[in-house]
Amino acid sequence: MKNYLLGLCALAAAIALSAYTAPKTELISFHFIPANGAEFYYENASHWELATSHYECDDMGTDCCILRVPEDKLYYYSGSPTQQLAGYLSDQGFGSWDYTSATHAVIYLSYSTKP
Repeated sequence: MKNYLLGLCALAAAIALSAYTAPKTELISFHFIPANGAEFYYENASHWELATSHYECDDMGTDCCILRVPEDKLYYYSGSPTQQLAGYLSDQGFGSWDYTSATHAVIYLSYSTKP
């Protein structure tokens, strides 16, 4: 009986402890549409589209092409994914201190660049 009771306690502890594991966050990819970026473009949702890759990203250059951001960074912002990204970027340096500005966030989160 002791073995069953000990096993039941171990099972309950395992279930309780598994509830405290950190959730896996996915990276969301965005394609930046204008040829040259500036902070006021980055903060506008119409300049982004959801993408994992894009034909304009074939040549590596200096401007942001594909940006990858963890989905948990966008969770608190409303709207479509591109609106959430624009909100997150415009919040940098003010409401969110992950980066000092939208430009610094884009530089750090850029996965690939274009000419």
